[in-house]
Amino acid sequence: MVEDGVSVAAGFKSVVLVVTDTNQGSIVFLNWIEPFLWEAAQVVAIDVPAHIGYEFVGKGLMWLWRELAFEVNAMAEKDLH
Repeated sequence: MVEDGVSVAAGFKSVVLVVTDTNQGSIVFLNWIEPFLWEAAQVVAIDVPAHIGYEFVGKGLMWLWRELAFEVNAMAEKDLH
């Protein structure tokens, strides 16, 4: 289906076929706003959780190693006395 020079078929990406005075909003939306929204969705849905998981594992293991070092040090001092 074509509406105002823009193909609008369900399940397919809309494409501007003919540039007219009345479909300039569709051009702006399809070329600028929609790609930005997909990029923002990727950042929110994929990048942020991945970064949170990476930081959690990295800093969590660093904390665990530090706590284990205190325990090992305490056991070593206990054996010396």
